[in-house]
Amino acid sequence: MIYSGPEENIEGEHSKEDILLALLEDYCEEKEYIAVLSKGSTSPMDIPALYESVLLASRLWNQKRVVSFRSIEPKMSMERPLAYPYEALDQLALALKEQDFSAAELQIQTLFILLDNSSSLENTLPDFFVRCVLIDILTAIINAMDQINIKFRDYSEVYFETLYFCRSCPYPEKREELLARIKQLLTLFSSETENQLISAAQIQQLVAAHYASANFSISYLADNFHVSIAYMSYLFKKEMGENFSDYVWNLRLGKAKELLLNTDMSIDDISLAVGYVNTSSFRRKFKQATGMTPSQLRG
Repeated sequence: MIYSGPEENIEGEHSKEDILLALLEDYCEEKEYIAVLSKGSTSPMDIPALYESVLLASRLWNQKRVVSFRSIEPKMSMERPLAYPYEALDQLALALKEQDFSAAELQIQTLFILLDNSSSLENTLPDFFVRCVLIDILTAIINAMDQINIKFRDYSEVYFETLYFCRSCPYPEKREELLARIKQLLTLFSSETENQLISAAQIQQLVAAHYASANFSISYLADNFHVSIAYMSYLFKKEMGENFSDYVWNLRLGKAKELLLNTDMSIDDISLAVGYVNTSSFRRKFKQATGMTPSQLRG
């Protein structure tokens, strides 16, 4: 049944659900059918949850031919074993990004409990659901490891074994092996980050040595510490309290003020001395920051 009308109530009009429900009720009354109007989603990950909605709503078929899931949802328990765990997966990704491995392990345990509950249901959809969640857990870990440039060859064997179990093996049979391998990847991740610890002092030292260079950038820092640009940007803000460009500009501005007030260097030479080849850009940025031109500050 296809209907392309409005999704929500517009003043003086019925919603899409109201119209679909009315059509279903008329059709099922005429044909002596029964039906459930479930919720909708654009994500294939929500197919198991939508199917679960239909099963739950179908329990009321002894009371009415057509049941709208939305009408019974507020009365239901909030436990939905097949509801896709987007929030838990997001929390896992965040914990991995911040290298909070205790929090990451806790999220993985929570997700495995969810998988235990869903895999016990007696229908075919949990298998699809479980495999999707497992692959998302694995992907979150691998993406986070890639962000700090951990070499793939260091964990490729464990990764491919885990991926095989995720895709091809029954979850109840391989649960413990899956969990063990995921924890093995997490342990490897943790040990690699300990070897790659980058302190605020190291960052400050490198920035202090190079901030006045016109070619100095976040990519220079990332290359120096052998991490990705995205991870370096995240780490810089975490360790230094502000983003890279603001921090470097403040150093350049401070040095420019010092040279303006204490030397006879020309504005062009000062611009070059603090990393700006284009003097016009330096003058414009200086005035935005201080409210006056370099010449006005010098007096």
